[in-house]
Amino acid sequence: MISSPIRRRSRSRPTSRPRPRIAAAGSGSASRSDDQDLDGDDGVDLCLAQDACPRFLATKILKMFVLPEPDENQINQVAARIRECDYKMDEVMRGVLASEFFFSPAVRYSIIKSPTDLVLGSYRTLKVNANMQSTVQVLALLAQDVFAPPTVKGWEGKRKWINSARLLTRANFVAELVSSDRFGDMTDPGELIPPGPAASEVNTTLELLIARDVPEEVSQKMVRYLRESDGSRSDRLRGLL
Repeated sequence: MISSPIRRRSRSRPTSRPRPRIAAAGSGSASRSDDQDLDGDDGVDLCLAQDACPRFLATKILKMFVLPEPDENQINQVAARIRECDYKMDEVMRGVLASEFFFSPAVRYSIIKSPTDLVLGSYRTLKVNANMQSTVQVLALLAQDVFAPPTVKGWEGKRKWINSARLLTRANFVAELVSSDRFGDMTDPGELIPPGPAASEVNTTLELLIARDVPEEVSQKMVRYLRESDGSRSDRLRGLL
């Protein structure tokens, strides 16, 4: 993904021939007046001048970060923002990720995490000093062998990340992550979750891991576990995770 403005290198051109004229951005066409005076930068200019270019980028951004099947209106809004920002993608992404739409109920939790997102995101959240050899192995079991993509395009993702076997593997990974050191050393849960009443610790845990509400019976079961289980506070919190 482009993360900074597109910059053209400085260059000298022969004075005997004029610079090719390229149609204004958004015109839907790009023309040139001299077939002989084009280079790679001109090719980039021609691509960026096409209406299809910001729409293509907008579709990719929305599918990657927001929702799996954006509609035409959503694509057009982001494409217009890309034009407005003159392809400064940091400004575009800031606007998308800070928008009300990004946080709306219709969009939240609509993206299925890739194995890499799931595994490395879990490491980051739980502050795990990762064992990368085991990490690569579990990613392969989850259908994302990072050193052997299926095609040059990469992975299709979306619903294809999930089937009955892979869903079980995801659950087993999380359970083993908090109960053993196979995937690395995890920070003491007592340092991740501030001490307090059981209900408060449960709420902090839920916010840390899934950032969403759960049914009342589930949260009450978690509270009872903290109050009634044996072991140190760290052991109880590890079990809660």
